[in-house]
Amino acid sequence: MSNSAHALYVHIPFCEHICGYCDFTKMIYNPAWVDDYLLALQQEIGARAINPSDIKTIYIGGGTPSALNLKQLERLFVILAPYMASAVEKTIELNVENTNLEKLKLFKGAGNKSNFHRCSVF
Repeated sequence: MSNSAHALYVHIPFCEHICGYCDFTKMIYNPAWVDDYLLALQQEIGARAINPSDIKTIYIGGGTPSALNLKQLERLFVILAPYMASAVEKTIELNVENTNLEKLKLFKGAGNKSNFHRCSVF
């Protein structure tokens, strides 16, 4: 079985409130649940043995990825760092209600190679 992939979709199922029109898997933001989820995500990505240099596109969707606090987002990006380095396109969904300057700076990547090319605002 080949673990070669060219795109990586990371689902962050947490939202500050649940919208009735959304059909995606989601749950109310709870910091402890997010911490557990990030640990499980890290373990699953590691178990799949995906070659980071194969990844050309990363899409972080949800839920609402920007519902995570700054420390949790930093942890997410540490988990994804090997894949973000080689990705040509990086996109993250965000909600303006829970996005601030610190998060935008983190998304931008402060000039490093893991800055996002696109932020989808909802």
